[in-house]
Amino acid sequence: RKQLPQSCVDVLGNTNARIINTLITDLLNYSLDNDVIGYSDATFKALKELKAFNYENIYTRRDTKVISYETFVKKLKSNFKLIFTSCLNDLEGDNYESPIFRDHIEYIDDKNYITYFKPLKESKQLTLIVRDYIAGMSDKYFREIFEWFN
Repeated sequence: RKQLPQSCVDVLGNTNARIINTLITDLLNYSLDNDVIGYSDATFKALKELKAFNYENIYTRRDTKVISYETFVKKLKSNFKLIFTSCLNDLEGDNYESPIFRDHIEYIDDKNYITYFKPLKESKQLTLIVRDYIAGMSDKYFREIFEWFN
């Protein structure tokens, strides 16, 4: 999130939830006021810039060493296990300095906190919270969190 272009953050927001909310709200408002379905100029410009940023920094990034498929899968499984186990331990121990709290749970609004996080925590289904957290990671963020725990 820290690497996102500031011009995109200013218009769209800096979390997936905020970006999606902005895009949907803008699409509805713009389309209601015009005879076409589309985005306002500012939102469309920010979306194009964010798309270009994502392609450059996520989708087409090739700065990793070429390794065999088997080695890659083995390493990736190990990385997933470290992140999963570390996040689960941090949830169980209420380690509020952990990335799962800082970058995931803190962004849950009050309604979803009550309907999502709190019931899962109370029923000891913390693995589902960790699963959702990891599922929302970009490749770059996954590497950053792996380094943080490693």
